Amino acid sequence: MEKIKINLNEETYKLLLSDAKSFEITKKDGSVNLNAFLNKLIRNYFQKYEQNIDLLSSKVANRVISEILTIKKQELLNLTNDIVRDVFELKIDKEKDELTKTIAVKPVRETIKYFILMENNLKGFSFSAYLRGLFSFYALLPFNKREQVIFKDEYELISSAINRGKKILFTLNKVNIVSPYTIVSSKDELFNFVIGVQSAQTRSNVMTYRLSRIKEISILDEVVDYSDHQVDCMKKMIEQGPQYIIYSPNSELIKIRLTDNGIKLYNAMYLYRPKVIKIEGNDYYFDCSHEQIVKYFIRFNADALIIEPVKLRRYMYSILNETLQNYRDLKPL
Repeated sequence: MEKIKINLNEETYKLLLSDAKSFEITKKDGSVNLNAFLNKLIRNYFQKYEQNIDLLSSKVANRVISEILTIKKQELLNLTNDIVRDVFELKIDKEKDELTKTIAVKPVRETIKYFILMENNLKGFSFSAYLRGLFSFYALLPFNKREQVIFKDEYELISSAINRGKKILFTLNKVNIVSPYTIVSSKDELFNFVIGVQSAQTRSNVMTYRLSRIKEISILDEVVDYSDHQVDCMKKMIEQGPQYIIYSPNSELIKIRLTDNGIKLYNAMYLYRPKVIKIEGNDYYFDCSHEQIVKYFIRFNADALIIEPVKLRRYMYSILNETLQNYRDLKPL
């Protein structure tokens, strides 16, 4: 099967490129492998896409059949399929001036059978228009759902292990054996994280892993193993932010003193924002990982000061002091 060219609007085109980069689907030289990404997307999403089209046709058919009882159901479905196609093509015609970007996808050995399935059920679309619709439906999903599409096999395999209460083995820089607890997306609906307890010879630790980076997963015939303390830590991570490891569910509150401008920044800056527990004037209290506090408030400069715990304040001071020293070591402007 030859390459299929698809015309897209710039927004969808940029989103596909951005996702391929974010999900680290690259060639050996580190550049984005768009064809590999598109093949994964098509393989994992085309059935859901077809279900969306069929659902729309069915809704139209059910609505019309309630008004026109004389037409046969199959005839009506054929008619509504034509209507749905016309609606899509009308939208495409309306956006033709916006379809300024062109991409090409070539099936690979692992996906050729899926392309044949699609080609045999285009519902009246051209192959190019069919794939444009598929990409457009995908682009409407939030980021965390798009990641679940691209890494469907990994997501379903880990979910199966969680439901069966079994450990998994996978590679991520090294071989890991983990008792998976849950898969949860970050509060800002970005990446999905697998939270679980890593089994090691010396000790077992609560860990978090980004779904898109987990490779070569196998379900082991071993029952998951985590303590009540670890479960409490993992529950707290789900609540506060699954990308940040929490070692104790009963850690002391973190006290941050914000300026008036710092309060405005906190209310405006959503990404990585920790959940506030209580507020006393300009003092904000948090119950989350130290890593999250540093990652979020380091952007505030003088508008946020860590008051307690002292250990965390010293750590932030050392980071900022090192930055200051690097500036001092530069040649004068």
